[in-house]
Amino acid sequence: RKMHISVAKFGGSENVLTVEIASDLSLKDLKAVIEAESDFGIKADEMSLFHEGKLLQDDSQTLAQCKFNDYDLITCQRSTCKLSCLVRNIKIKYRREKNI
Repeated sequence: RKMHISVAKFGGSENVLTVEIASDLSLKDLKAVIEAESDFGIKADEMSLFHEGKLLQDDSQTLAQCKFNDYDLITCQRSTCKLSCLVRNIKIKYRREKNI
């Protein structure tokens, strides 16, 4: 089943992207669509999606499994801490503990 999803960038862009997609599309694939079709400047692998105020964490879930309805609004933002950020924080903590 086809549905329309509106996507807004958190805390900024007044542009809202509306895409027509299949309800069996995964969140991972939705992120790729948003990256390709929006001017948000966020890569799919750096993107966090929110629906009804909740972070959508399982990229393998489909829109139907997430209980999306036609013309629902989701919000996207750049993930605040990727693996590289986590590794950097661990290195800083290690250096402090070792007084390096």
